[in-house]
Amino acid sequence: MTPVGRQLVLRGAPKGELVRAISTITWPALIAPVIGPLIGAWITTHSGWQWNFFINLPLGVLGVVLVASFVPRVPGGGRPPFRSRGLSPYRRRAGADLGRAGALQRLCRSRPAHHPWPPAS
Repeated sequence: MTPVGRQLVLRGAPKGELVRAISTITWPALIAPVIGPLIGAWITTHSGWQWNFFINLPLGVLGVVLVASFVPRVPGGGRPPFRSRGLSPYRRRAGADLGRAGALQRLCRSRPAHHPWPPAS
């Protein structure tokens, strides 16, 4: 989720506040993977694993409410149409590679296996 939050900050923060705003998002993203498992293990040990879900559900709803109230809606620029014509050289290359792999497989199956070492006794 850090790249999504970073994009929202880059879109909405003034130029002079970018470093502070990005650090405000980055530090929780760095600390959460360290503290989260410890808190989850403590909750699981003392209350049961179900309580992890009971606690996360209201936190998720709170997150959705906060995002809906604080993040402004900005219409997207629209998606450019997908150009499949530009991919044709890559398609030809992939087809040729698959053809070579199939030919190599057929060649290997048609010849008897030759082992330069003696069989194990």
